Amino acid sequence: MMCLSTLKGQYYKPLWTIKTEKDTLRNKTPMWNYDIVFGLNGSYTNNSNVPGGTSQNGFSGTTTVDIYVNKSEGKFLSANEFHYQASFFRAGEKNANVIKSYDIMYSLHDWSIRNGPTSRWNLNFIAKVSTPLIRSYKDGLLKRLDENIVTALEKPGNPYDVSFAPGFKCIISKKLNISLSPYALRFYGVTDRALADLGIYDTGGIDVQTGRYHLSKKETKGAELNIWFDWNLHEKLICEYRVDLSSKYSSSIFTEGLFNGFFTTKIRLVKNLYLTHRTILNGIIEQRPLKPELRQTVLLSYSLAFQ
Repeated sequence: MMCLSTLKGQYYKPLWTIKTEKDTLRNKTPMWNYDIVFGLNGSYTNNSNVPGGTSQNGFSGTTTVDIYVNKSEGKFLSANEFHYQASFFRAGEKNANVIKSYDIMYSLHDWSIRNGPTSRWNLNFIAKVSTPLIRSYKDGLLKRLDENIVTALEKPGNPYDVSFAPGFKCIISKKLNISLSPYALRFYGVTDRALADLGIYDTGGIDVQTGRYHLSKKETKGAELNIWFDWNLHEKLICEYRVDLSSKYSSSIFTEGLFNGFFTTKIRLVKNLYLTHRTILNGIIEQRPLKPELRQTVLLSYSLAFQ
């Protein structure tokens, strides 16, 4: 064995230096990429046109998690994003209750098929899911103060919002992708019967047969436009913008349309540590004057990438 390890001849290389097919596969570009970004720190939040009871701006403790699972090579492409943000603050005196000001888990999935590895056009299917994850009561309280309250106003699956949109996607560049769906389906509701009976969520009104509120409603939407914009400047400045516009089945996007946006801008401070600005936007296109619901948060985040 010592002799074999010192041979230099072309035909007497040690067996353990010969590459196998398995070794070759390991050196190929990974098909799937995984990225995790998380933050847990104090943040500054600014809210505009939000529901009553939500503070307009101020400092709060914020937790954020962003997970990306992507496959960008081959005929089958898959882009999956999971975004979560929860913000809390204590209003008033030292012993005041901690209040949840924002809590939402949002996921965006885009699965597509194309003719070849370089084709720009795809048949795609988009799915979106959103729901809160932390139980909270009236005015964002994390615990029940009134014994007459029968259930939490927000908790996992209450409410939930799920939508599906098949269509066509064009890969304009590595930075910009656009998808157009001729129609979309949306399912909105709650899973808690006691919460549905409070009538605070638009779950489809009262069932004439049972006399109680529906748990959920299905909505057939018209055309939906989805836009992805990703720009990376040497890992020092990263922009990830997601925008969608949708219409009702009987009207155009510009008459009764809705728009939503999720914008993330990150500036690298040191290595994997970023100063992050997150913006969540929801509105009605035809609203005059235009006053969309806007939430902005500035915080620190840490990024990890896996392959």
